[in-house]
Amino acid sequence: MVYLFYYFQSYYPQSTNINWRSRYGDQKLKNNRCLIGGRFQLVHLWRNEDQPLDEKGCPYYARDGTDITFHDRDEITSILTGFNQSVRALLINDGKDPTKWLNDVNNTYSKARDYERKATEMICSKRRSICAETLSALETDKHKCHIPLRQFIKSLDELKQMQFYRDLKTILQVLPSTRINTLGISVDYIPSLLNWIVISKKYTVPPIEHILVYSLDHTICKIISTKGFNIFCIVVPPSDIVEPTTLNKGFSKKSLMWMVRLLIWRICNYLGYDVISFDTDALAIRNPELLFDKFPDADIMAGQSGFYPAHVQAYWKLKTLNMGTVLLRASLNSSSFWGILSAFSEEQTNININDQKLVNEVLVCLGVHWNFHPLWLTYTNMSKDQIIRENEEMMLGRELIEGRASGLNVIGVPGLLFCRRTCFFERLPEIFVWHTCVKEKRGDIWVLNNNWNEIISYFPNVDKSKIKDDVWLLPLINSTVFEKLPAPCPS
Repeated sequence: MVYLFYYFQSYYPQSTNINWRSRYGDQKLKNNRCLIGGRFQLVHLWRNEDQPLDEKGCPYYARDGTDITFHDRDEITSILTGFNQSVRALLINDGKDPTKWLNDVNNTYSKARDYERKATEMICSKRRSICAETLSALETDKHKCHIPLRQFIKSLDELKQMQFYRDLKTILQVLPSTRINTLGISVDYIPSLLNWIVISKKYTVPPIEHILVYSLDHTICKIISTKGFNIFCIVVPPSDIVEPTTLNKGFSKKSLMWMVRLLIWRICNYLGYDVISFDTDALAIRNPELLFDKFPDADIMAGQSGFYPAHVQAYWKLKTLNMGTVLLRASLNSSSFWGILSAFSEEQTNININDQKLVNEVLVCLGVHWNFHPLWLTYTNMSKDQIIRENEEMMLGRELIEGRASGLNVIGVPGLLFCRRTCFFERLPEIFVWHTCVKEKRGDIWVLNNNWNEIISYFPNVDKSKIKDDVWLLPLINSTVFEKLPAPCPS
């Protein structure tokens, strides 16, 4: 089936017929503008046959060194034919040589099987040794609270003595539910945070509530506490979570933030709370809790739109989970997830921390099996090509993907709902999370006034406890831009 959303005819009167392909076959759907495809006809990437499994449950490859079969060549030829028919005009429009581009695509897919073979051998070897040993050790230590990156981070007993831990616990205890929305931020990204808050409070349907911001320094929390912003904020000084000798190793701000983010997730789960984590450039158009609440048994839900780590993508033949928007339920306490993540992160010998890499590798270690048909994906020289990535994202359609392992349920949200490469403005109303692949601080949806800093400086200092609404946000909004945004589709 393909997920459909139904709307009042008076809300979006214009409707069209389009051909939409999913992994369950071609279907002609009656659509309004809340269900729109991409810039070109979808090119099939689904493989005709599942990869055979060996006796250990790992994908099997022939030992004669063959990296591509005649069957593979037929599938690649079909893919190339599809791209040739679908994107030739688009390539010419973009000033690209279609013949050269198709040759690059051919080379990329031809090399994919060899890369998959190597990735599979590496992962299966690791699963049979490290994963098995770690899981066995966890069986004898089920009740311990496992902290990630233990070689860098202080013990739980030490963390409990820190002010940030006490502040976090106090905030969680006053919530009307057992769920918190969180964002981590450094001082360089205050404008991005304010833009995210404006969107989430004044545009997202329904608005996002119970927001916790955590930061490495006091700047943003000082603004929030003195100006009466109706959100929570805690400061997590690096010296509170890691030893001085560790800080001297020269961690980047990004690595420190990802380290703190993992720790905040872990503490929230440990205290019995579900945590939803956002990047500041992952803008909620329709509140993702609407999706999350439909799957109460899912321990983890996240966008299935990542291409990193590439070896995991090659092993699964499916996109990896992206940490831009992720739900981690407290039910993870009763699984091996945090124990495996702690053990895996202990292998971290360098100072470049990446939570997305760790989470996806843990899911591999736990043996998560996805209910999907394998894809032809790019992993190397064309992995960032806009057309390729857009087509890969569209191939998953709108159906949420279920992954299961012993004691763990995972739901992947396809990129058409948590978009990365298919974030088009004509699709804006139907998207849940708009997370475009941009590195600059200002994304495509920017509604914050340019003089936000000056505006905030004129805000009177008020007691935050007396603030009951979000009136304070209104002066920060660039109304000219904001009013041009189309209304999100009703749920």
